[in-house]
Amino acid sequence: MTRTSYNQSSGFIALTAVIVMMIVVSLFSVSANRSALGELINTAGTRASQTSFYRGDACAEEALLRLRGDASYAGETLTFPEGSCEITIIPNGSLRTITVSAAYREAYRNIQAEAVVGAHNIVLQSWKEIF
Repeated sequence: MTRTSYNQSSGFIALTAVIVMMIVVSLFSVSANRSALGELINTAGTRASQTSFYRGDACAEEALLRLRGDASYAGETLTFPEGSCEITIIPNGSLRTITVSAAYREAYRNIQAEAVVGAHNIVLQSWKEIF
């Protein structure tokens, strides 16, 4: 009888140890999964923000190109897949203040440039991101 009692108690201990180990491994797996998901969301937000900046930069370049062809160009809204950019140009004599508001998904970036428009050229005075 002692032998049977010993086998039953050692089986119970082994089963309990396996269950505890499964719980610990499951907790580590869930924790790692949540951490990876958080990093994925963070990376997606960073990428959207960068894409928005690049679109704003391209729209500012487009505004300069259009100003070169037409000094009275006042701006417009350009639409892209999953976003847009709004170009606004404020004239002050030969100085033009170009403001671009770009959006991509839920990320927004703003760029401001100042340029002097001459008879045959454009001289860029400043180019900065507005926060």
